[in-house]
Amino acid sequence: MAGCMNTHTTQALAPAPPEESFSKIAYSTNIQPHTTKMLLPAKIEPAASADIIKASLSKETKAKKCKVNHRFDRKALIAYQWDRSRLGIDIDGVGVDWDGFSEFEAVKIEYRLKFSPEKTKREKCLYPSKWQGLIGSGYNEFFIRQENTVWEELKDMKKDLKKKINNYF
Repeated sequence: MAGCMNTHTTQALAPAPPEESFSKIAYSTNIQPHTTKMLLPAKIEPAASADIIKASLSKETKAKKCKVNHRFDRKALIAYQWDRSRLGIDIDGVGVDWDGFSEFEAVKIEYRLKFSPEKTKREKCLYPSKWQGLIGSGYNEFFIRQENTVWEELKDMKKDLKKKINNYF
């Protein structure tokens, strides 16, 4: 059962790490950087021995932009989400016959209850709305989102393509 729980619960699943973290212990030794003797002007002094270049494992990550295809929820035609539950409808094989009637190969109604409250990378790319699916996320992206829109992404892609074509010829 412990494998199903996540790190955002009130009870910790494991004891806390010691006060001195791994990065402090590993890089606390005084390692002198390689220096070469150079003739320096009188005003510039060499770096003091206390200023040591340390290797660090940075927890900061670059803010990655979501790709255009990750902004659309393609798992259902239309879906409604509340809390961690989702009800989605998907239709496969839509075709219009000569008589004007549509034909469906399959209709799928799906209910999903997600146990983990954390969102996946793709779910973080979606506009925060209760209506999702291809129709819902498409509406959210093209009509509701005000900044960092799909239209801006498509314009940037068009400019990049024009530059590549001009450079090619």
